[in-house]
Amino acid sequence: MPFKKVFRPFAGDIVRVKRKQGYYHYGIASDHFRVIHYSDFGSDSVMNASKTRIIETSLQDFLRGGECEKMNPFESPFTPEEVVERARSYLGTYRFRGQKYNLVTNNCEHFATYIYYDKADSTQVTNAAQKAVAIAGVAAGVVATLIEVNQAHKKRKEAAKKEEPLQIEEKKKQIKQKKK
Repeated sequence: MPFKKVFRPFAGDIVRVKRKQGYYHYGIASDHFRVIHYSDFGSDSVMNASKTRIIETSLQDFLRGGECEKMNPFESPFTPEEVVERARSYLGTYRFRGQKYNLVTNNCEHFATYIYYDKADSTQVTNAAQKAVAIAGVAAGVVATLIEVNQAHKKRKEAAKKEEPLQIEEKKKQIKQKKK
């Protein structure tokens, strides 16, 4: 989804703001000055999900000092008025799509994309999952390499133990031959 920075969004736009923690918080602009979004009573904290509900706040409260970005261009199958109406139908509710807020399966981005596209999706969750899989793959490769190195080291030690008595016998023979 291409986003661009704007001073004021239009009604029906998907908007987002980057938080200091590095994630984006999403909502639906209900007009130039207000946003409907999943929030913990204005803080949009992911730490207290049991209190998270869908609210409408001022754009200023939504941004909390961040910069507003909106999806560009308008690509929804719904008119801007329908998008706002769909979002407003959830105001005050703790459940969206039959579920309470969940960082992985039912977050603010899922809400905004569902309202806008009629399909809940979160690129942040998808990207995080892909990174986790890549990290797990690298970790598995490192572990496999360490196991192989350890097994090779054990084999060398075992071979050295087997060769050690033979080497002692050889040295004894050499010493005996030198004495003669």
